[in-house]
Amino acid sequence: MKAIIICPWEDTLCLREAFGLSSPFLLSIGNKPLLEYVLDFCNLCGIREIRVLQSRPDARLREYYGGGSRWNCEISYGICREGQPLREILLRNAGMIGGDDLFLISGYLFFACRMDAGVKIEVAPDEVRGKVLRGERGLFVAGRERCRNFTLEGLAESRRLPPGDLLSLDSVKNYYELSMRLVSGEARNYVMHSYCRDEDIYIGAGVEIPLRAEVNKPVMLGDNSRLSERTAAGPGAIVGCNSLIDVGTSVINSIVMDNTYVGPELEIRNKIICRNRLIDPYSGTYVDVLDEFILTGVSSRLPGRLFHWAVAMVCGGGILLAQAAPWLLLRPFLSVRPTPGIYFVDHRATRWIRLNLYRAPARIWCDRLFYKFSLHKTHLVVLAMMNRIRLVGNHPLPVSAEVRELLERFGNYHLGVFNYSEMLEHEDDPVQIELDEFYYSHHAGLWFNLKLLCRTLVRNLFRER
Repeated sequence: MKAIIICPWEDTLCLREAFGLSSPFLLSIGNKPLLEYVLDFCNLCGIREIRVLQSRPDARLREYYGGGSRWNCEISYGICREGQPLREILLRNAGMIGGDDLFLISGYLFFACRMDAGVKIEVAPDEVRGKVLRGERGLFVAGRERCRNFTLEGLAESRRLPPGDLLSLDSVKNYYELSMRLVSGEARNYVMHSYCRDEDIYIGAGVEIPLRAEVNKPVMLGDNSRLSERTAAGPGAIVGCNSLIDVGTSVINSIVMDNTYVGPELEIRNKIICRNRLIDPYSGTYVDVLDEFILTGVSSRLPGRLFHWAVAMVCGGGILLAQAAPWLLLRPFLSVRPTPGIYFVDHRATRWIRLNLYRAPARIWCDRLFYKFSLHKTHLVVLAMMNRIRLVGNHPLPVSAEVRELLERFGNYHLGVFNYSEMLEHEDDPVQIELDEFYYSHHAGLWFNLKLLCRTLVRNLFRER
């Protein structure tokens, strides 16, 4: 048996608008993408060849799933016309189907069934089984002869097979209710990502939970999610992958989508948060929250700014004095070369500066010493002493239309020589950089910057490049 999964673009309109989806099959339900549930079911049924059809090309989906080797199957991709009948689609994919039976999902659906027991699907060569939601949207199992001349006639006689319920993902409410069902117990029916033995707590890889944070079951924490001090996650909370919940915030019966930063001292109850969007799951209405209301800017009082500037000048001068001799000794023997680029200086995106940044990996011993002693920052420290950039600030963001839109969401952004993302070694992960910069924009201050500077210099000493 083979499988074809069809997702018409029009079926995803509601959730695409609410969540800004560019790849509907990568929408996280619980703590993993929608298509993974289908792949798990196909594995249980012994289906090894799967084709995914959409109305538009989806490069992100291809990049994430590749050829399907991680799921012990072979995945291929294709395009179908909007509104194209199932019979035409199967005829166009007859070469892939061959002489096998077919498992077919048509529509933006979730198939709710138990996957902790053996699943066996049998169908006669001239039979079609399954369930219809509306029109030709539904889940079907067709025999090899029926695939050549596919119709839904006689389907009502075999509505019990395959076992399970079909749930349409055509509204924010349906998505929210399905997610709450999963976190409240139904996730036990599926193969879920978790590094916790408790059946009501699902914790992904690389999750950070401080000692003073609360995790109240049932709860799901996605890969690389981070809780802060005095954070309360749950009951009924789903925190997506690469998301960060800041100090003192509680998340109850709510969903924090992937790649989302939630500010400090908030109570999130019965809501969905997707990046800077707060969504009511029952009505589907949403508010785009300006980050200035979530993030507190750094104090702009003149005496404080002068004191911070004076401390930065003292630290910068000390760094230059310590680095001068080794820089002069090592610089002539380097094999790495800086990469030129143009970067925004502040959140107003009206000023930019040309910088030469060392990002190439070390190849010889003097390259490694150059990085370990932070000598790749020396020329940038000179710019900080000239007051053109800050000694400690935000990660360099290149000049582009996309970055300009991102900076509009920052309450405070100032390009710095040393930055929070570098300290955490997230320089190569754009999603983590964005979350880190939101976090830094709120917590930036004299003592925080001093700790960041010291930790970065120490970490560079022991970091392998």
